[in-house]
Amino acid sequence: MKTIKETYTNIVLEARFNITKEMKAVRAIDKHLENAYKGMNKLYSQKNTRALIEVNDGIVEARRGLEKYEANLKDGSVTEAKLEEAPYVASDTAILDSIWTEVKKVLEKELKKGKTELTNIVARIGKYKITKDAQQKGKSFRVDLKR
Repeated sequence: MKTIKETYTNIVLEARFNITKEMKAVRAIDKHLENAYKGMNKLYSQKNTRALIEVNDGIVEARRGLEKYEANLKDGSVTEAKLEEAPYVASDTAILDSIWTEVKKVLEKELKKGKTELTNIVARIGKYKITKDAQQKGKSFRVDLKR
């Protein structure tokens, strides 16, 4: 059985928009949500019912969205697949890695220009200071701050 991501990715990567395949993908995603809902109901006997209620609400909202999308497909108001950036849910480490990737690009760009302000703001967290004074082009000097 394909995952939700695989199902949606297959649709988006198609060169032509195919309503029949899109409807099939919507039904597959709905089936995944239904299975998640059934599995979640088995967990209600545990003590963390607040978290389960939030998951339940999310599943219900997702299924409503799929129903609306399916109706739009049937009436012809959707004619092409569009992929936009979506919220990212992952472990804390993965979230930090994704943030660091973007932050690193900005810091490298600033350091190439000779600006060290942003880098020093981040470096202070690790008790460091960065300077470009008396360094070769493309090089920086890191100083340990007193702890």
